[in-house]
Amino acid sequence: MLKEKIISILEVSIYIALAYWLTDTFFAFNKYSWMFEANDSICSIPVVSNVNRGLQAAVAAFFLLTPLIIILIRKLYVRRMFEFWLYCLAVATCLFFGWWLFWGRYLYCH
Repeated sequence: MLKEKIISILEVSIYIALAYWLTDTFFAFNKYSWMFEANDSICSIPVVSNVNRGLQAAVAAFFLLTPLIIILIRKLYVRRMFEFWLYCLAVATCLFFGWWLFWGRYLYCH
């Protein structure tokens, strides 16, 4: 029982790390990090419009959250409540880092 819970936690952790990397690498493609000079902050580079960021965030959320939501519904159906709440936490975590990658890191610039 404990071994299954540990394996579930590891699976969710790996999925979250992979989803963060995919979102940062492939879905947030309007990044201007190549414009950074020494000691620059994110505020010194051009900002992509909210419309473009919203579209990119929606596409990323569709591709990365759909498997989690399907798993979440399945875990609820078979009444595995530990894994259900674990995947709820994974969905919330993915939503938070998606918000951070597309909007959060630009908050202190304005």
